[in-house]
Amino acid sequence: MKQVDSLSRSKGGDITITYGGFFTVSIFYLMVPVIIMLMTWLKIYIALPASLILSAVTVLSVRKLKDAESEYSFTIKRNTLVAFAVIALLLTILFGVGEFVNTLDDHAYRRAMLRDLIERDWPLYYDLTKQSNPAINAYLPDCTVAFAYYLTFWMIPACIGKVAGFAVGNIVNVLWSAMGIFLVLLAMCLYSKRATWSSIFTLVCFSGLDAIPYFVHIARNTDTWLEGWTEHISFISNINDLLNTYNQCIPCWIIVALLVMLPDNRFIGLIGALMFPYSPWATIGVLPLAVYRLVYKDRKIKRILSYGNLIVPIVLLITYAPMYMANTSSVSIKGSTISFYGGVFPFIKAYILVLLIEVIPFVVLFFKRYRKSGLLWVSVGILAILPFYKVSFYNDLTMRGAMPALFIFCLMLTELLGDFFANNFKNGRFTGKAGIKTICTGLMLAVMAFVSFQQLLLVVVDTFDRNAKDPKEAIGSFGDINDPDYAEQVNGNFFVYDYEDQFFYRYMARE
Repeated sequence: MKQVDSLSRSKGGDITITYGGFFTVSIFYLMVPVIIMLMTWLKIYIALPASLILSAVTVLSVRKLKDAESEYSFTIKRNTLVAFAVIALLLTILFGVGEFVNTLDDHAYRRAMLRDLIERDWPLYYDLTKQSNPAINAYLPDCTVAFAYYLTFWMIPACIGKVAGFAVGNIVNVLWSAMGIFLVLLAMCLYSKRATWSSIFTLVCFSGLDAIPYFVHIARNTDTWLEGWTEHISFISNINDLLNTYNQCIPCWIIVALLVMLPDNRFIGLIGALMFPYSPWATIGVLPLAVYRLVYKDRKIKRILSYGNLIVPIVLLITYAPMYMANTSSVSIKGSTISFYGGVFPFIKAYILVLLIEVIPFVVLFFKRYRKSGLLWVSVGILAILPFYKVSFYNDLTMRGAMPALFIFCLMLTELLGDFFANNFKNGRFTGKAGIKTICTGLMLAVMAFVSFQQLLLVVVDTFDRNAKDPKEAIGSFGDINDPDYAEQVNGNFFVYDYEDQFFYRYMARE
């Protein structure tokens, strides 16, 4: 199918969304914050050439792909497109972005990051002697530290906030995040080749069958959290990713969608490498998908070693890796997962349970339709390998590294549900046959959706409960932390001591 226009309006006011149009908007959405961060955090003789290279490759990729041939396109009514945008905005607020509802603990960190990006000079440094809380002042040493974290997602809200103030920057953060969620919804429809409302369901409700072991733990009076029942291995649902780390999962899902549907393997490196500025852990999960997409159809060396595949990964590795490597305290807990379980047999038991709850049900569901799809088996391989190693207390490696593979599942589920409703419902009435497979699938989806239901119910109830704890200002600023309970986590995850001795701050960071 030759796409003449990347975004066209058909008769009756319908709009055709193509891969080329989606790529154009998405690549600028992802790349512009990266360039802003490079230009504002690095010395000009590093930032300027790096930004020019990234800009040039981005423009060239858009020129090549905006009208490229692709099987992926769908037509959507203008009113439906507007509805998707409104739903994306409402979901963004409900997920806690902007902290207009009662939020989870992680938003204390996200809000403080945005505030400090708006109110402080870049790069971020903190004089720890200026902590006004006596308990925190006594806990932290008397020195100045640097701040290292993946902050790229907030560059545009922070820039606008520097001009207009925190309140405006916070609103822009909501709108920027909503735009990302809107692009994710469009990506799910694009993969399904139809405008389907199932995209909203799978975006919000996709999860493993964690409700089953969760209720078993409750029956046994065992202390656990809904998706932490295996203690050292955690695959996280979409809703928990959105509620806690929207800055990582939104870019991740857009990047995975771009990779999956990309018609030209000359730009796999460009798309895959863009994950690194937003989440180094998710990059580990993106890498196998990118390699598979790079070689599974076209193995010509000239195309594999194209400028689109080589230049961007090199530039982003050189500019971002030194900053990440400066902060080693956040990965102080690491090692073979077997050692954390205390032996091979306890690990094998947990490992098998994880596969039974998180992976195998989807393999069974997808097998008939996607058994010949390499993307399915690469995703299964990623999820099967990640649990063997643990990094950080909650294991960021499995939580974030699994995001790309799990979103492949999410895309496939969206397509299956879209086809099912299109083929079995007419005028809002079920016209198909409710066989055993349909009933079992429905039960599986209901169990899967419990995680989302519980989390969103908690958000709504706590928002209207005046006595409920709202942690959004528990930190306030990393330069003056409000709640002592957060000081240890902040100190162990974000502060870089002796930063003057680190390569990034000595030779690359702006003074």
